[in-house]
Amino acid sequence: MLAIGTGTPRVATASGDALTLRATAYDLADKRRALIAATVLLAGRPSQAQAALAHVLSFDLGAGPLTWLLTVLNSHLPDGPIDGALVEQLIALCRSDMLSVRAEASAILTRAGRQPPPPPATVAHPTLARAMTEDSA
Repeated sequence: MLAIGTGTPRVATASGDALTLRATAYDLADKRRALIAATVLLAGRPSQAQAALAHVLSFDLGAGPLTWLLTVLNSHLPDGPIDGALVEQLIALCRSDMLSVRAEASAILTRAGRQPPPPPATVAHPTLARAMTEDSA
């Protein structure tokens, strides 16, 4: 059992396997152990972990844990096709407002031979908008 994140307990099980990833509230040490367990799981059983990780990546875990999971996924994902649910989740993460998450998700899709979507258009920071307005005046 691997637990990551915060919020209401939810379970993702890879089909035909005892692999279960669960997102629920735990203290920092438990979260750290869960992220290390995800690293071991991806290293040892990457194809079985893909469906479960697609589910876990759908939770609002924050930039740090998501970036860690995506970095581990990128370094341990075998060459070849990626699970469809994982591809969909990576595409969604490419549109995240967290730069590190967008970059890692895009890198995984690119490595798998998929075209990541363009980053979302964002509003300029107020300081930048003011500076641009002052320069044009």
